[in-house]
Amino acid sequence: MIKPILVLCIAFLATGAFHNTQASDRAGTTRQVVVYRSGEVKAFALGVNAGNATVATVCGSDIALQFQETARSSLPLSAPGTSSLDVDIVVLCRADDLSVATINYSSQVNPAGSLSVAPTQVANLMSGDAVTVSFVVTASQSTNEDRSVTINREGGSYMGGQGTGLYFGSIPAAAAIAWLSVPRSTFGNGELPTPPASGTVQPGTQQDLGLFCRDHPDDALCDALSDSGITAGEVATIIDAVSPQSTTALPTTVNQLSTTQLANVGARMADLIGGHGGGFSASGLNLVDGTQVMPLGDLLSSLAAIEDENEERRTLMGGTRWGYWLNGNIGRGERDATIGNTGFTFDNFGLTSGVDYRIKDNLFIGVGLGYARLESEYSGNEGGLDGHAMALHGYGLYVWESQVSLDASVSWSRGSFDQNRSMEVIRTLVGVPQGDAFGSTNTRQLSGALGLSWTYRADTWTLMPQLQYEFIRANIDAFAETGCATGGGPNYCLSYPGQHLVTRSLAFGGYVDRSFATQTGTFRPYLNVLWFADSGTQARRLVANFVSSLAPIGVVVDEPDRHFGTAEAGLAFRRPIGARTVDFNVGVMSVFGETGFRQWAIRGDLRIPF
Repeated sequence: MIKPILVLCIAFLATGAFHNTQASDRAGTTRQVVVYRSGEVKAFALGVNAGNATVATVCGSDIALQFQETARSSLPLSAPGTSSLDVDIVVLCRADDLSVATINYSSQVNPAGSLSVAPTQVANLMSGDAVTVSFVVTASQSTNEDRSVTINREGGSYMGGQGTGLYFGSIPAAAAIAWLSVPRSTFGNGELPTPPASGTVQPGTQQDLGLFCRDHPDDALCDALSDSGITAGEVATIIDAVSPQSTTALPTTVNQLSTTQLANVGARMADLIGGHGGGFSASGLNLVDGTQVMPLGDLLSSLAAIEDENEERRTLMGGTRWGYWLNGNIGRGERDATIGNTGFTFDNFGLTSGVDYRIKDNLFIGVGLGYARLESEYSGNEGGLDGHAMALHGYGLYVWESQVSLDASVSWSRGSFDQNRSMEVIRTLVGVPQGDAFGSTNTRQLSGALGLSWTYRADTWTLMPQLQYEFIRANIDAFAETGCATGGGPNYCLSYPGQHLVTRSLAFGGYVDRSFATQTGTFRPYLNVLWFADSGTQARRLVANFVSSLAPIGVVVDEPDRHFGTAEAGLAFRRPIGARTVDFNVGVMSVFGETGFRQWAIRGDLRIPF
C-alpha cells in the first residue's frame, strides 16, 4: 500500500506544482500518463529532463496505453514576431489489441485576443511512436503587459479488444501542459513603455521612436524612455521634442505670406472697380495687432486730369491713365497646436507697390512688386521660424456695362526661412549635452486669383454678389539642422525632406449696403460675408530623419479645416467737399467656423481724392 499512496502523492504534488511554476520552467517539462484496461488513468510529472524513456513494443497485461508529453517552445517571443509552442508525444507502449487512441489539444491566450494561435489539433497515437502537436503563436504588436499562451489537453479516447474482451475509456483533460510566455516589450512596434499623456503628442513620432529604440536600445534617448521612474507627461514631452512637427508651420506661414500679397493686389483691383484708377493710392495700408485691423485708407490719391477729360471723369477715373499704388499690412496671428500640427504665434509685415495702366475706361492692366516678412514663435517656448519673401505680380481687370467685373492676378515669389528648434527637453529630461537645432530652407511659390462680381443698385440699396478662386503652389526645399551634437554626444538634429504643396480655395458671398442721405453727408451701413471652401493638401505623413543615424522619425500631419467664413459689418460715410468727396468707413470683421484659429478685426478706410 505504501507504493501506490506514494505515487499518488507525487502525482498530486506534481500537478499542483505544475500550475504554479513560471513560464520559463515549462520548456522541457515532461508528464507521463498510464492508461489501464480497467479505465483507470494515472499521470506523473517527471521533471525537466525526464524524457527519452525506453519504448516497449507491448504493454503489460493490465495496461492499454502508456505515453509521455513533453512541452517544447522556440526562442522567447517578442512582438511583433512569431514563435511555436509544441507538445512532443512519445508512445511508450500499446496493448497488442489496442485499435484507437486519439487526443485533442487546444490553446488558450491570456489576456484573450492579444495573440493569434493555431486552432484545436488532434494527435493520433496509433500513427506512430512519436507524434508532435505544434501551435504557431503570432504577436502582431507589443504591449506594456505580460502575456502567455497555454496548451491544454482537452481529453481523448481509446478502445481495444473485441467481443467479450472489448475495453474502452477516455483519456482525461489536463490544463496547461505547455506554456509560452510573451513578455511585455519595452520598445516594440512603435509603442513606448509608458502610455503618452493626452494632448498634442504626435502619434506618428511615437511609433517611429519606438522602432528607433528597438534598434538602438543603448541610445541615451531610449535609456531615458525605459527608465522605470519616467512619467507619462515626460514621455509625451520627449516625443514632442524630437518630432518633426515644428516644420508643419512652414507651409502655413509660406501660404500666409502669399495670401497677404494676393490680398494687397486684390485691394488695388477693388479700387479700380470703385473708379479710383489713376494717380497714387495708399488705400491698402493696414495696421493689424492680431485681432484688430485698421487700414489707413486712401490717404493720398493723385487725380491730375488730362486736358480733354471733364471733372466727372477726373473724379471717377483718377485723372490719368497711369496709376501708382502702395498697399501694406502689419499683422499678428495665432494658431492652436493640434495632433499633427505645431502651435505658433506670428507677426508679419508686407508691402506691395505697383503701377497700372487704363487701356479703356473699363479695362486695366498692371504689374507690382512685393516684400513680406514673418516672425513666429512655437508654442511652449520650443523655438521659432523667421522668413522673408519677394514677389512679382501681374494683374488685370475688366468691367462690363452690366456692372459685372472680372479680375485676375498671377504672382511669383521666392522666400528664405530660418528655423530654430529648442532642445532644452533633451538636455533636462534625457540628460545629454545638446545644442539647439538650426536650419534654413528656400521656398518658391506660384499663385493666382480670379474674381467675379456684379454690382446691382436699386434706389438706396447696393448689392454685390462675389465669387473668388485662389490657387497657390508652393515648393519647400529639403534641409538639415545643425548645432545639436556638443562634446561628441548624440546628435538629435533632423533632416527634413522637400515639400510640394498645392492649395485651392473657392469663396462665395456678397456685399450689401443701404444709403441714408442727410445734410451732413451720406451714411451707408453695410454687411460683407464670404464663405470659403478649401481643397488644399490632405492629411499626410511627413517623415524626417535623425542626422546621425538616418533613422526615420515622422509625424502624421493633421488635415486642416476645409470650410470657414468671414463676416464684416460696418458703417460708411461720404461727405462732399467741393467737386470731391471724402469717404470714410469703419467695420468689425470676424472669422468663423475654423477650428484652432480665432480672429476679429476693426477695419477703417479713409479716402481723400484731390
